[in-house]
Amino acid sequence: ALATVTKGPIGIVFPGAIIFLHILCTGQWQRLFKMHCLRGLLLYFFIAAPWYYLMYQVHGMEFINTFLGFHNLTRFTTPEHPTRVLWWYYFPVIILGLFPWTGLLLQSIKASITDSRSDDLEKMLFVNIWWLFVLIFFTISQTKLVSYILPMFPALAIVIGWNIARMQKENYGIRWSWIFGSGIMFLLLTAGWVIGGQQLPEVAFGGIVLGSVTFILGVSIVWALWRYRDINFSAWLHVVTGVLTMVIAFSFLLPMVANRFSVKEIVRVYHTKCDQQKPVYVDKFLRPGFMYYTGVPGEEVKPKSGDLARVLNDPGQKYVLVRGLELRRLKDKDKLQNLNEIKEIGDIYLLEKY
Repeated sequence: ALATVTKGPIGIVFPGAIIFLHILCTGQWQRLFKMHCLRGLLLYFFIAAPWYYLMYQVHGMEFINTFLGFHNLTRFTTPEHPTRVLWWYYFPVIILGLFPWTGLLLQSIKASITDSRSDDLEKMLFVNIWWLFVLIFFTISQTKLVSYILPMFPALAIVIGWNIARMQKENYGIRWSWIFGSGIMFLLLTAGWVIGGQQLPEVAFGGIVLGSVTFILGVSIVWALWRYRDINFSAWLHVVTGVLTMVIAFSFLLPMVANRFSVKEIVRVYHTKCDQQKPVYVDKFLRPGFMYYTGVPGEEVKPKSGDLARVLNDPGQKYVLVRGLELRRLKDKDKLQNLNEIKEIGDIYLLEKY
């Protein structure tokens, strides 16, 4: 019910569909009579319905058309970002999102199907249906965002955790699949940190440092698995790797490039140097942050649509907040008249048309 309030109908579709598919696969239809479905639905509507009713009272059909229509149905059937309509779009997200456990993923999924016994088999079937349903659902969806598949990560974490516990109990042999999986993952991630850092000059050296740390810890994990066959030690090395990586990335690297992705600092300039009564036009990708920090919705400027050229060429006083990426796409920007650059922070520009 709370998920339905915050994210819409998907809040009931996911748990409902996953539980139904699990019952369908196991044939345990009698469970439906033990799940208190009627009382559950009454509780569900008691929590979720008031918010929808109040929003409809305030906004009328605009709420239905925008929240339920556009943000749920239209986004599912129509791509908001056409360049992202790729069947493999979420695979890199999973690889990076499960770090540092990605090297164990395939082996864990296989083991949860072939090596689980009795009660474990049914539990692993449930979590496998869980993550697979979420992945398939959003792969079919035409609009794709990195954050959409977040609900599948708890299920994958359970599968990996179960597999580590299983290996600890068995404690035999060299785990070649884990060795190769983690070895490849840490090599790719090392290269990713180094190459990715080169794309942003502020963090070039930091990318090399983080890549080096990742490589050293990756070699340590592979060595522990191959030489000592120590499951516990290798698992804890994964934990250390994850913690160190996040500390370095979030404490040192990301703050250096925060202004490339956040409008917080440039909004302070807007508050101090701009006339709040003039209209403001905002790059679509900057608009949510601008609205959050100012309370002003602004007029949306869509990328690659010609909106920016039209806004800058139209007469009339206004402000424009735009990414440098979009500004550089203008073919005749040198011919723009009566345009003043108020401030540029992190390749985000605050412009004034006077």
